[in-house]
This record gives sequence, structure tokens and C-alpha cells, in this order.
Amino acid sequence: MISEQNIGGEFEIYPNDFLMNSKDSAWPIFKNKESLRCNSGRSALVIAINDWKKSHKDFRSVWLPDFLCNSIYKTINNLGLDVLWYQNKPGDNEFIDNITPKKDDLFLYINYFGWPNIAVSNWLDLNKKRSWGVIEDCVQSPYTKDVGLVGDYLIISMRKWWPSPDGAQIHYKNFVEKQHLHDSDEVFISQRLIGKLNRGEMKNEKYYLDLFSKSEQRLDLNLPRKCSYLSEKLLSCVNISKACKQRQQNWKLLQEGLEILPDVKMIFSSINNKIIPLVAPIIVSENSRDELRAFLLNHKIFCPIHWTSMDHWSNESLEMSQRILSLPLDQRYGSEQMNSIIKIIKSFYIEK
Repeated sequence: MISEQNIGGEFEIYPNDFLMNSKDSAWPIFKNKESLRCNSGRSALVIAINDWKKSHKDFRSVWLPDFLCNSIYKTINNLGLDVLWYQNKPGDNEFIDNITPKKDDLFLYINYFGWPNIAVSNWLDLNKKRSWGVIEDCVQSPYTKDVGLVGDYLIISMRKWWPSPDGAQIHYKNFVEKQHLHDSDEVFISQRLIGKLNRGEMKNEKYYLDLFSKSEQRLDLNLPRKCSYLSEKLLSCVNISKACKQRQQNWKLLQEGLEILPDVKMIFSSINNKIIPLVAPIIVSENSRDELRAFLLNHKIFCPIHWTSMDHWSNESLEMSQRILSLPLDQRYGSEQMNSIIKIIKSFYIEK
């Protein structure tokens, strides 16, 4: 039976989303850090790099993990900087690369899917006396405890966590000087809003998907912008503790329901009360991922792939990118939707 409800995909916007009385703010706070709000994670990255450049005259290179979103690489490449690579992927327990960043380099690492990056943080503990900077990418882990402790700059984004069309933040120890932010992009915000409203009504799928695609292209302009008033309002109408608890519960349901399947393995084998997951990333049996994803899509379950591989990826990261699938578990859903996902994945492998 095909589900009548979409599970996963873009957050919808409903009129009541603006009316919730909340003492919460979606914006996280990190110890010993100041912050600046902007429109997107890409903007936050540009702000961090521009700030570092002003006080580090020999800055030329940025170190990136080979397993990452292509938008990070594109943003840095568009700034005319050299990109150097190291091996790191979700679930790594050890830092295996023997690298030596040079004076004034920037080193970026990612806390994947809500879990602290133990491999990199342990390696950084051995390199506390360094002449190079660290950007900690917390886009996928803004509410997880024990992240954001290392970086000279921290980057977060709200768009994957809440209905807001935009919204991101850079946290920093010391800014050289405040940077100019352009006004929010009215076209981008309008396209996102119209698309999210239509998705909430479950109408005009081709229309709203086209709007989402066009709006994403505007982010490639790399102009650091202010967060929109619309998103500021939405992000003030949230219940963080409820949302975080629901995400943890949903992950546990998926883990318990899928553990009997030999074709499916959770990348992270456990969760604790400090970890707030973005999604439930799984590794599936070889050559079955794309077929499984299409099967889930046919049942209106939308599972993103984090991420499509690039030329520089190591063999280990390349293999993971060909078998990884991210199961939705956000606060819009509960046990009914998680059990539907489990049931459909089980039926796929049993019938297969």
C-alpha cells in the first residue's frame, strides 16, 4: 500500500507555524563563542574565510575531507583558494591520514549527521599548538552536545532542521572586523515560501520542485546575506526540546526495526542523549541502493543521498557514497511513519 503522506523532503510551511508561542529560539549557543546570523551555510563559510584572510597574510589553502557536499568545494574553489584533501568519512574512529597543514592554512571538518567527529577531534587534540585555523562544520549537528569546542569558526544552518526558507550562523572566537551583509534575497525567499506552501497542500509537485531547484541555484552567487525576517520569525516559533526528543526516538525505532536485516547497516551503531540526529544514515548491500531509493520514493518516502562522489574521493569514501542512504526521522514524524519506513524496506529485501 502506498502511503498518502509524504515522508521526508523539504519542510512544509503552514500558517500556524507563525503562531506558536515559544520561549525557545532555534539558534544554538556555543560556549566562549560570539555569533553572526546570515542566510546560508555557504555564506557562513565565505564570512569565515574572508575574516581569516584579513589577519593571515600567508593564507592560500583550505584542507577538506574527501567525503563532503560539493557545495563546500565549489564555494572555496570560487574564492580562488587551493584545496587540499584528507581522508575522513562518517563513522571513522581513527584519523588515518598523515597530513601537516602549513602556517595560516584553514582546516575544515564535519560533524556528520549529528554525531561528533571523534576521529578528527582526537587528532586535533594532538595538534593543539598549531599555526593554522580550524573551521568546524556543524550544519548537521547544531543541537548535539560536545561539538563546537574546537573550531576557530563554527558553521551551522537551520534549513534542514526547520521550515525556514533560509537561516545560518557563524560562531567565532574573535572577528578581525564585522563584515558587510547584503540584504536577504527576496526572489530566493519567495521561491522557497511558495514552494513550501504548495508542498504543504500536496499540490503541484512539479511546480514546487522546480521552484526549489531554481532557488538553490541562487545560493551559488556566494554573496553573504542577512537572514530573512520570515525565517527569523519561524525560528522563534519552535519547540527545540520536543523536536530533539522526537528525532532521537525516531532513530531508535529505525535502528531496532532494521537491525535484523543483513542488507542494511546503520553507519552509527548507537545514540545517546547528547546526540541529535539529522537523519538515519544507512549502508545497504552492494548495487541495491538506487533501486531501494526508487522503491521508497514510489511509496512517497524521500531519502536524500549524502553525497554524490567527486573525482578526489578515496576508494573507501567512494564505496560509501555508492551505498549510503539517509532515512528521514525529523520531528514531523512519529512511530507510525518510522514503522512504515521499516515495513517498506523489509518488503523490498524480502521480495527481492
